[in-house]
Amino acid sequence: MPLKKKLKRLRGWLIRKLFRTRIQGARGNTLILNDARLYGCRITFEGTGNTVEIGPGSILHRSQITLIGRNNHFTLGAHARIRAGGVFLAEDSGSRISIGTHATLFSTMIICSEGGRIEIGDDCMIAMDTCIRNSDGHAIFDTTTGARINNAADISIGSHVWLGIRSLILKGAGIGPDAIVGANSIVTRPVPAASLAVGGPARGLPQSIAWARGRTHPYH
Repeated sequence: MPLKKKLKRLRGWLIRKLFRTRIQGARGNTLILNDARLYGCRITFEGTGNTVEIGPGSILHRSQITLIGRNNHFTLGAHARIRAGGVFLAEDSGSRISIGTHATLFSTMIICSEGGRIEIGDDCMIAMDTCIRNSDGHAIFDTTTGARINNAADISIGSHVWLGIRSLILKGAGIGPDAIVGANSIVTRPVPAASLAVGGPARGLPQSIAWARGRTHPYH
């Protein structure tokens, strides 16, 4: 291993120790932290065969990552940033949360249950107090047939998507690349690529848009 890479891993380990990141229940599970810098975080495993993998260069502040059950996965891509805390839960069996490279999240909650998937692409910007979940968390039944009527459904969010403050992304939602979801919007249906969706439930406005992290035109 190159010396520079070794030094980065040592720095990551020292930061985790100094800022009291806690890891519980790792035995029987897989934990890959690379050189990630975790400040006051908590990673908890309750079960076996689960995996947490955080990509190189990522920085997390006061985040909680919890995997409950078997064969659940949480993956955070390289050079991602989680600020002001975050709550990430993958539970049951085979549930997967995948967040791409260079993503930024601010006090975000993501809950994946019932063996489903929540996939977030590269370079996404997720504003404060956003919640993403693929399940209602509790069952609703048809009293005539006894059948459950609110099964979980996967969520897919494309690359370079901007989710506004306090947006709520619910089961079955699909958001295309380069889209924007407005503040306080509720997404329950597909949002086309390069579109703006606002409201509850959110509706895409008929326009082609682009956005950038800075305040200048992305193509200038």
